[in-house]
Amino acid sequence: MKRLIVATTFAFLSLVATATTLSPIQMLNPAGSTSGQVITSTGASSAPGWSSLPASVTGLVAGTGIGVSGATGNVTVSLANTAANTVLANATGSSAAPAAFSMPSCSTSSSALQYTSGTGFTCYTSSATTTGTLAQFAATTSAQLAGVISDETGSGALVYSVSPTITTPNIIGVSSGTAAPAGSVAEYPTPAVGTTVSLTSATPANCTSMSLTAGDWDVFGSIMFNGNATTSTSVHMAGFSTTSATLPAAPYLGEFYNGSSSINESIGVAIPPLQKLFSATTTVYLVAQATFTTSTETATCVLQARRRH
Repeated sequence: MKRLIVATTFAFLSLVATATTLSPIQMLNPAGSTSGQVITSTGASSAPGWSSLPASVTGLVAGTGIGVSGATGNVTVSLANTAANTVLANATGSSAAPAAFSMPSCSTSSSALQYTSGTGFTCYTSSATTTGTLAQFAATTSAQLAGVISDETGSGALVYSVSPTITTPNIIGVSSGTAAPAGSVAEYPTPAVGTTVSLTSATPANCTSMSLTAGDWDVFGSIMFNGNATTSTSVHMAGFSTTSATLPAAPYLGEFYNGSSSINESIGVAIPPLQKLFSATTTVYLVAQATFTTSTETATCVLQARRRH
């Protein structure tokens, strides 16, 4: 009986000792601690104790700090600094721990970040902008441009206004029943209809005139000479000139000989087209002249022109 009581007592004391080690009542007592501390394990061979959180954590990426809220206050954990323009990333092609990755500089208006698997971010510097011109692209041939445009007509190289060479062009005339616009091939300015001009014998006079812009023109017209009942006319002359009241030199001078003097004569003359080349806007005169005696003679004219090129 005594042996049984001793054994039971020993077992009870062992249990109490074990409970004291695994569940220390003294840890529930705040004596010896400071505000903000936590219970920290010291390993399997000794009892835990009070300790504070670490002031900093190293080996991470740069940051401004992480706030940790607790029941007794706030603890700020500072992160280690890294180089500017770096991010925490995994830029490899397989699973790996994140590491500091240096970002490329893309600060120009035509730059953009481009991601490549296994490489990370690079700077693409050839981005096109809607505010830029075609000069931001590489040199482009006429054929390449035609491949982009969907409603072009014809083929070959682009044509500009100065000295172009065009092979077998298909020039389409106006088919709408309206006149060709100014500056275009076949432009036909409003004819210049002159008033009746009184002539002085053997003296050139402007019958009418027209201003023509630079270009290659065909100039033509008609003139009507009229003498009265007593006028005797021997010669009629007419022509186009760029000098006021001046007949042109032969062979561009139209001379109409009557052969003998006529009285009360009216004669109408059509002057055929004559090429005129102008590098600037020029006034063309239709000049009339008659040689007559006794009385008076007049002339009435119409001056016309058609652009050739």
